[in-house]
Amino acid sequence: MRKLEVKIYIPKNRTGDLYVYIYDPERQEIQKKLYKGINSYPDFEDRLFAAQDLAKATELSLKSGWKPKKKSALPTLQLKVISIGEAGNVGLKYIEEKISKGTFVNYRCMVNFYNKAVKDLGWIDEPVSDLQPHHIETILLKIKGERSWTNKEYNRQRINLQSLFRILVQKFYIKDNPVTKVPTLQSER
Repeated sequence: MRKLEVKIYIPKNRTGDLYVYIYDPERQEIQKKLYKGINSYPDFEDRLFAAQDLAKATELSLKSGWKPKKKSALPTLQLKVISIGEAGNVGLKYIEEKISKGTFVNYRCMVNFYNKAVKDLGWIDEPVSDLQPHHIETILLKIKGERSWTNKEYNRQRINLQSLFRILVQKFYIKDNPVTKVPTLQSER
């Protein structure tokens, strides 16, 4: 069995990020890098203490039989970066030629409502990749209140927004569609 070593990377200027790494001296390669919360402290000394704690915990894990997974040779997905405020318009651009003019008008209205809500919430410049289902639900409920939507209209517009975000997934702007996890509202009878 190979003997793995746990080390701490400390930048020379003491202002960069620290990390703990597992090193294989036989192969002379880093097996895994660990950052787990150590760079969240503003003070360098605090970051160093956190790195030392993480190194000790990692050594204990290795001694107890834990084996780090080797880095995959597969390339990681590089997402195109756009803001939350751009998301609706980008999705609309891709769908425009694939739908009828009437359907396009419905999507355009949804995007306008979405953009206004995002602007009002102060989220317009945040990266779209940070959006979570609860953010989407907040946006939709805000629009529902402002537009006096019924639950049925809310559900219909949620589906429109879901379609736009599905395109963002297909075009590599986001990994997962956060709208799919937003619950529908019970329709009135």
